[in-house]
Amino acid sequence: MNHQSLTKGFDPSTVEDALLDAADLAWAKQALHKIKDGVKSRILGQDEVVERSILAMVAGGHVLIEGPTGTGKTKLSQTFGQAMGMRMVRIQGQNDLMPADIIGHDVMVPNAETGKNELVFEEGPVRDAQFVHFDEINRVTPRSQSAMLSIMEERKFTHNKMVYPLDNLFTVFATQNPEGQEGTYPLPEAQVDRFMMRVDMLNPKDIETQVAINRLKRSETRTPPLEKMITPDELRKIREMHIDVAVGENVDRYIAHIARAACDKNFAPKGMQDTFNYSALMLRGDRGQNRISMSLDAVARAKALMDGRARVELSDVDFGAEAVLIHRMGAPRNMRDFAAPGTAIQGLLVDMKQEI
Repeated sequence: MNHQSLTKGFDPSTVEDALLDAADLAWAKQALHKIKDGVKSRILGQDEVVERSILAMVAGGHVLIEGPTGTGKTKLSQTFGQAMGMRMVRIQGQNDLMPADIIGHDVMVPNAETGKNELVFEEGPVRDAQFVHFDEINRVTPRSQSAMLSIMEERKFTHNKMVYPLDNLFTVFATQNPEGQEGTYPLPEAQVDRFMMRVDMLNPKDIETQVAINRLKRSETRTPPLEKMITPDELRKIREMHIDVAVGENVDRYIAHIARAACDKNFAPKGMQDTFNYSALMLRGDRGQNRISMSLDAVARAKALMDGRARVELSDVDFGAEAVLIHRMGAPRNMRDFAAPGTAIQGLLVDMKQEI
């Protein structure tokens, strides 16, 4: 492979000036770790899933949650909504869900002054929501999927030529059942790409964790709801700080190498070429590469902020890379094969480090 065009003129000592002061960094770190500890107290054995989901929230991205039934996907989403203190709504995916059930619809109501009936727009659940838990998004028809995913991208919707902006915190956590189950409609790749990351909730790895989950479930009725860890305004402040986290040129080039390799079979290491199906990605061209690169950058800056640092390190990119890449790279959908793409992605990161 020839990477000279990307590495020519590279000076690894070049970094952006840090714009965040120590007091703000310490506050953000404390707030984000408080969220992490609170959610982990209710979602056991899923530490990386919890932390990566927090990073997506900080970065302003949406999260797709996958895993076998009964692993706590819905509970994860609901717990995050409680911890963030956000206005939360739940939309249950089903095959008769219509776009109007999401954005709203016109209803005929009498006008008290004229005595005549008139059409009035009745807003749907997303209008005032800050956090949406969309359960089983791949059980709704493609038309309704498209309506929801368009809202996720633009954070607004149009009805009868009127534009309705959503809250700037608007975030979606959507659960998805494994493909192949009866009554599911696979999300098109262009729509899956709207999610900044995908996290996989798998079964507990050890007996101790399963025992702890059972005990937590038994005491659930006596356990008070999770208290609010931060306010929406505090989350806005954290997102503003996230913008100012500095990124060095070596990190920028590392991210560019990863994004290029994820979308160009000739640029990827041999192991990746054998593991993933690149044909669909190639149809998306630069659009897929750009969004991968921007997502890697945003998640890495969120990781640095969570660790109380004003600059991004290569390890910050590594931590979020699998969650950012796995749903964009034609990875195997069989639940038993989840480990294989993760291993290949880690191999990609090692190979790309050699190029910087």
